[in-house]
Amino acid sequence: MSLIYDIALTLVTGIGAVNAAKITELYGSAKKALETTREIGVEKQLNQNILAQIIFQKNAAVERASNIVEQCEKNNIAILTRDNPRYPILLNQIPDAPTVLYVRGNLNFNNAPTVAIVGTRGISSVGANICKQIVQELAQVKNIYTVSGLALGVDKHAHLESIKNKIPTVAVMAGWVDDIVPRSQYHVARQILDAGGAIISEMPPGAAIVGASFLIRNRIIAGLSQATIMVQSSARGGSMATANLAFNYDREVFVPLGDNSEAFEGNITLAKQNKAHILQSFDDITNVMKWDVEQKISPKIDVLPPNLIEAIGKLPEYDFSLELAADCWQKNIAETCRTLSMLEINGLITTLKGGLYAKI
Repeated sequence: MSLIYDIALTLVTGIGAVNAAKITELYGSAKKALETTREIGVEKQLNQNILAQIIFQKNAAVERASNIVEQCEKNNIAILTRDNPRYPILLNQIPDAPTVLYVRGNLNFNNAPTVAIVGTRGISSVGANICKQIVQELAQVKNIYTVSGLALGVDKHAHLESIKNKIPTVAVMAGWVDDIVPRSQYHVARQILDAGGAIISEMPPGAAIVGASFLIRNRIIAGLSQATIMVQSSARGGSMATANLAFNYDREVFVPLGDNSEAFEGNITLAKQNKAHILQSFDDITNVMKWDVEQKISPKIDVLPPNLIEAIGKLPEYDFSLELAADCWQKNIAETCRTLSMLEINGLITTLKGGLYAKI
C-alpha cells in the first residue's frame, strides 16, 4: 500500500523528485504527507503552494497511482522506490534521485561497473568509429553494463555496439518506459531487452515529453553511472549537460578529442576545464576506474546469413540513405529498416548524421 502513496506523491503537480524526497522525510512517509491538513502543513512549514496542491490533488493522485501499479503488474514493469534493494545504489546517492523508478527488464543494477556513453545525435564517421572501439574495449571489464538515452547518433551506436559485444545496456527514457521516442528506435529498444538490458524512467504513463524532459532524464544517466564517456559533442551539445552533471555528482568523466574539429569542441572544452580525463586509450579508463579487466576476444562474425551477404553487396560504397537502400534491395521501408538494423548489429554499417548510413 505504501508503494501507491510513494507514486501518488510524485504525481502531485509541482513536486518533483527532490521535493517528494524532502516531503516524505518531513512527514515520515508519503502516506502521511498526502493525508496532511492545512494546519499540519503550516506547522511543518511546508511551502504553501505545494501544500495547496497536495490537499487539492491527493484523492485523484492516489487513484491514478493505484491504476499505475495495476498497469505495471499486468505488463511486467517493476516499480522501484528508494528503499527497494533493487533500486540502483549509485543513483540513490545523488541529491535529486528519482523517488520512483519504472523498469522494464530484469537487469541487476548493483554490484557491477557502470558507464554512461553519451554524445551528439549528429554523430560523424570519426565519432562512430570511436564509439565502436570504446565499447569493444569495455567488453573486457567483468560484469559491466552501459547506460545511454536511446536517442539517435551516439546513443544508438552505444546501445547497438553493447549488444553486439554482449554487454547489457540500459536505456533511460525521457517519458514512460514504453513511450519510445523517436519511434524509429523501437527496434533498438526491443533488442536491448532481448539482450538482457533494461529500459527505465521515472515518468509515469501518459507523461508529456517536452524539451526539459531530456535534461531531467540526463541526471539519471549520469547518476546511474560510475563513469561517463562523452564520445562527441559540439560546444553547446545536449550531452554536455550530462557530462557536467556527472562531474557535479563527483563521478569520473572521459572525453576523446576526436579530430579536434568543431564537432568535438565540447570534448575539448571539458578537458580544458579539468572536468574530464582525456581518453586516448583504454588504459586511461582502467587506470582511473580500477575495474576488473579480463582479456576477451571481441565477437566476430565468421559466417553471415546469405541474405545479409547479398544485402551488403548491393549497397553503394558511398554514404547512402534509407530510401536508397530500399531501392537497392527493392524492399519496402519497414523491411529495409529491419535489414539495416541487422547489418548494424553485425558491424557492417554505421549510422551517420543526417539520417545517412555507410559501410564499415
